[in-house]
Amino acid sequence: MFIRDVNTETQISKICHRSTSSVRRTVYEYVPKQYRLAMLPKHLSFDEFRSTGHAMSFICYDSENHEIVAKLNDRLSSSIIEYFFKRIDCLFA
Repeated sequence: MFIRDVNTETQISKICHRSTSSVRRTVYEYVPKQYRLAMLPKHLSFDEFRSTGHAMSFICYDSENHEIVAKLNDRLSSSIIEYFFKRIDCLFA
């Protein structure tokens, strides 16, 4: 089994005999960060959809050119807020 085939921090920590927080810290340090947007699109549309089984996901896109801005695995307010605060520069101005 290769590390790239493992999909959870817990599994990686068991293989490497490290704590989960050490694995998380290492991944965030060495894996390239997601792109950052300079600002939100002028017209932003968002929706919830059933992704797998009974789980609901969140999607938002630029309604002028129909490009996806974000697709999240859940629709929790805390997840949505965290996503945008980490990736949109204009929210910090």
